[in-house]
Amino acid sequence: MKTNLKENSISTKAILLSTALFLGTLPFALATSSETQKLEEMNYQIEISELKELPTITLVDKNLRIVAEFYGNPSEVKHQFEKTFQQAELLAKHNNQSIYVVVNQ
Repeated sequence: MKTNLKENSISTKAILLSTALFLGTLPFALATSSETQKLEEMNYQIEISELKELPTITLVDKNLRIVAEFYGNPSEVKHQFEKTFQQAELLAKHNNQSIYVVVNQ
């Protein structure tokens, strides 16, 4: 008979603990789903008012520090600063942007 009481008391403890655990975590589960629903209902708008225009040509030194930035038509810039570009080598080019390394400074 004592064995049955011990088995019953362990089973009762297990049931009480699992019930408490379930009831204790239930509000967290409900809060999480409502927070998710609120996030889904929110509309986000981002305003970018002062977006910096990227230079068409950038000159850098051997340590990759920016020496000069040019905006506008690349061929016109190269023609206007012909001596500078004679001392520079193309490092990278992507779309309408170029980076030159000034070799002889």
